[in-house]
Amino acid sequence: MYNRMRRIFKSFSFNLLVILGAASLIFNACRPVTGISLDMPTLTLAVGEEYTFTATVLPENATDKSVTWTSSANDIAVVSDGILTALSQGTAVITAQAGEQTAVCIVTVFNTTIDVTAIILDKPSLTLVIGKDYTLTVTVLPEDATDPTVAWTSSDNAIAAVADGKVTALSKGTAAIIARAGDQTVACVVTVTDLPVSGVVINGVKWAICNVGKPGTFAARPEDAGMFYQWNRKTAWPATGDKVTGWVSSYPAGDTWAKSNDPSPAGWRVPTREELRKLLDVNKVSQEWTTVNGIKGKKFIDKTTGNSIFLPAAGYRNYTDGLLTLAGWNGYYWSNMKYGCDRAHALFAPSITVENTHVFDYLSSHGFNIRPVAE
Repeated sequence: MYNRMRRIFKSFSFNLLVILGAASLIFNACRPVTGISLDMPTLTLAVGEEYTFTATVLPENATDKSVTWTSSANDIAVVSDGILTALSQGTAVITAQAGEQTAVCIVTVFNTTIDVTAIILDKPSLTLVIGKDYTLTVTVLPEDATDPTVAWTSSDNAIAAVADGKVTALSKGTAAIIARAGDQTVACVVTVTDLPVSGVVINGVKWAICNVGKPGTFAARPEDAGMFYQWNRKTAWPATGDKVTGWVSSYPAGDTWAKSNDPSPAGWRVPTREELRKLLDVNKVSQEWTTVNGIKGKKFIDKTTGNSIFLPAAGYRNYTDGLLTLAGWNGYYWSNMKYGCDRAHALFAPSITVENTHVFDYLSSHGFNIRPVAE
């Protein structure tokens, strides 16, 4: 009896061990993932940078620890096998999934490229004689733009060609010289003529025979008023019409007329005070009040050579509101020299006697003419 009971117990124990072992195998074969975490819950990258995530899957002996990676915005950041690549500026959510568990990382991508915001030329327009050239000066903003490279094109290479900013006049006509940097463009309108705007020498100074018109150009004829300019400013104001809009009554800065603000055509500049005074040397230059093609003004004649220039009496625009004043009676022509904090020297050419023609200081926010001299 004892032996029989012993055999039954041994058989039961063996079967129990078999059952427990089988259950253990089944349990171990299906150990699920209980958690997943990433080494970086948030991440900031520049465009083009990469980062490799470290994913921790729990428990360590989970049956299947494989991780699936996805991005909420593949155009901003893409992920493959845990390797993240930043593509464009923005935000993306990177999700790592193991089993039923997930973990996320919020990725911010910023653009390290500094875009060009503006491009500026020293001359918005130019007048060139066939065969002559002028090199445009270009300013790209901001100064720390990633790619400040400027590409130059001409709207008509048969009229004016351009290379690295150097404009060469080839045939009579008009062409637009276009400078491009990044997404920004700016143009200079080039007028090519077959006859130069000539100059004449009076008392040792070479004067243009016409006033300055729009920036970079001359008036069409010696008797034309051209345009008015406030001292050391490049904004052109019309010489006709009583009133204008947008007038700036503040006083310009600077001690001398800056080259970048000089509206004179290429090869010419605003005269100095001394050069204006040379027109008043009665021993070498004579004056007369006269009319040319119906336009009143003052003529200056070199006593030795007979060379002369005619300065139309276009009047001026008042510093307070730009009102046209004394047109047909007086001429006012800027020098490049400041006087005090709010005045600058200019030639006053009135309709009365020679003795009243002089270089005087005037409020610098007046609008006067410019008769340039050769550089």
